[in-house]
Amino acid sequence: AIRYFSCTLGGATLVAIFVLTRWRAAEVTFSIERLTEEVSPIRWSRWVLGLWDFRLRTAEERELWGQALANLLRAENEAETYQQREGSKTGWQRWLITFKRLTGATLNVAVIF
Repeated sequence: AIRYFSCTLGGATLVAIFVLTRWRAAEVTFSIERLTEEVSPIRWSRWVLGLWDFRLRTAEERELWGQALANLLRAENEAETYQQREGSKTGWQRWLITFKRLTGATLNVAVIF
C-alpha cells in the first residue's frame, strides 16, 4: 500500500512539475509577445500584406479579395476606435456602466426564478 501510494504521489508530482514548467514557458512567450505588441503594434500589417496575393487570376477574384480586405480593415479600425473610446472613460462612467450591468443581471436572475 505504501509502495502504491508513493508511486502515485511521485507520478502526480512529476505531472505537476511538467505542467507548471510548460505553463511558465507559455506565460513567458505570451509576455514577450504582449510587450512586443505594446512597443511596436503591427495590427494593420497582417491585413495590408495580404493585398499582394498573386494567386488571384481573374479580375472578379481580385475585386472580391479587395472587398474582403476592405471589410477586415474597416472592422479593425472600428475595434481600435472602440478600444480608444473605452480607455478614455472616467471612473464615474465605468462605475455607472458596472452598476447598470449588475442591475440588469439581477433583474434577469429575478425574472428567471
